[in-house]
Amino acid sequence: MKDAGLPAASGVLLCAGRGRRLGGICKGRILIDGEPLVVRQLRVMQQSGLQRAVVVMGFQAQQIAEILAQAKDEFSAMEVVPLRLADDQISDDIQVSVAHGLRAAEAADAHLFMTLVDLPLLTAGHYQALRLHAQAGGADIAMPQNGAGVPGHPIFIGATALAAMPLALPGFRLREWISKDFFRVRPMITEDAAHFSDLDTAQDVAALAHEYGLKIVIPSH
Repeated sequence: MKDAGLPAASGVLLCAGRGRRLGGICKGRILIDGEPLVVRQLRVMQQSGLQRAVVVMGFQAQQIAEILAQAKDEFSAMEVVPLRLADDQISDDIQVSVAHGLRAAEAADAHLFMTLVDLPLLTAGHYQALRLHAQAGGADIAMPQNGAGVPGHPIFIGATALAAMPLALPGFRLREWISKDFFRVRPMITEDAAHFSDLDTAQDVAALAHEYGLKIVIPSH
């Protein structure tokens, strides 16, 4: 539920990859306890108080669009904006999806959360904790990071930082801008697996299913 004391926030859900190591499937189609992962992630965003979420679609975009259309009544408190990449924009370089998603999600005076679709352990509490961590430290950008320095998701981008980014610049790469000294970046040190446990391989699927009791089904093509 949205807290009236918190500023507006939008989301970017990255759902454009080819899922090559899972046999070639958009991972938003993976079923978690019978529900498509893209729907699960959008529900978490809505529960986190986000008012708008851009879903970046690429590979198997038509199947994702159909899933979103079927689930549209579930998101009455949040605007869901499908963003379909052109065929020549689909790339294994995730930063391409990031740039398109940020451009579509940019709105005046709205903070933003960006995350990967294949992180099934994320809850509204993880979003809220990251937002509070950023606000407590006066950060422009905040992201989870484990003790070994590995970054996770979601990434929080404050409205001021988002407005200052040259999103229209060809070849814009978020990671490179985060590494610059333009913004106050505050890592949130955590070992919480929800921020890092993505579904890249069959081994990842088996491990998450075993450890957390999730029923994970990879749809046939």
